Amino acid sequence: DGDYWYHPYPNGDGMLYAPTAGTHHGVLTGHADADPLADFDLTLWYYDSVYEDWTPVATSTTNSANEEIWNDGPEGWYSWEVNSWSGSGGYTLDMSGPGL
Repeated sequence: DGDYWYHPYPNGDGMLYAPTAGTHHGVLTGHADADPLADFDLTLWYYDSVYEDWTPVATSTTNSANEEIWNDGPEGWYSWEVNSWSGSGGYTLDMSGPGL
């Protein structure tokens, strides 16, 4: 229904500084309690310091509660976003990348 959440990294804030270029990987898994019609999407954002703006660099938008992203990117600031387009329920977001 259009809800969204930004996910903190293990350091506790909503962003991760990747000290080197590398691969970012995110896996969104809907829990067993999720509505069978739940539709969650996953987006990886990158902060473009030239334009001083956040830019989506990868998005997974299947019609399910499970999504996965692999993205090779430069050093810099990143953040993950989960969108709920329909349904409800819990989920887990596992993420890895340079600096984690």
